[in-house]
Amino acid sequence: ALYLRADTTICSGDIWLRQSNVQNASYLWSDGSADSSITVKGPGSYWLQVNNGVCLVADTINVVYDQRPVFSLGNDTAVCSNSLLTLQPGISNATYIWQDGSTQNNFSVSQPGTYWVQVTDNNFCSSSDTIIVTHMPAPIINLGNDTTICDNATLQLDATIPGIEFYTWQAESNLQTYQVTQ
Repeated sequence: ALYLRADTTICSGDIWLRQSNVQNASYLWSDGSADSSITVKGPGSYWLQVNNGVCLVADTINVVYDQRPVFSLGNDTAVCSNSLLTLQPGISNATYIWQDGSTQNNFSVSQPGTYWVQVTDNNFCSSSDTIIVTHMPAPIINLGNDTTICDNATLQLDATIPGIEFYTWQAESNLQTYQVTQ
């Protein structure tokens, strides 16, 4: 009997179809090949005819491709050493396996290292992604000693740190310096 297998759904990639060798038989696949096996490179309907000189038998298989989950953990990044980075692939109705074996749908990073996740959707299709997280030391800010100023005087505080571009003072100023008037 000729039996390729049941119609099938696969995630992506190649699938190998083969029929056991039948003595003194000829094979004809839907792509015109005459081997006892073919490699399927895409979705579609594939058939095989086997002729042993007495009988001609045929079978057909339909191959459907499901898309693998598409997500990204983002580019490799650096974060301040005292902060957390939450990795969230954002795939619904999926299972997760992180590099440490945990299975939550997100992962909090508090240490430098290489982090990865494998996401498997309801169709059993899987994808994975990796991110490398490094830490930057927190900038050291020194505004000077506590001080007293006279009425109607000003004191300029300077928080300039080479390589730092963004500043926020208590009055929502974003400059490197701040004028204290009271």
